[in-house]
Amino acid sequence: MFTKYLLHRWQLSQNTRSSSLIAGVRWVN
Repeated sequence: MFTKYLLHRWQLSQNTRSSSLIAGVRWVN
């Protein structure tokens, strides 16, 4: 159960990081 929570948190951080990265690339372009 706890590992599921950690995995969920990790996926959330990965999603926010990638989305912000994409937003940065769009802003630069």
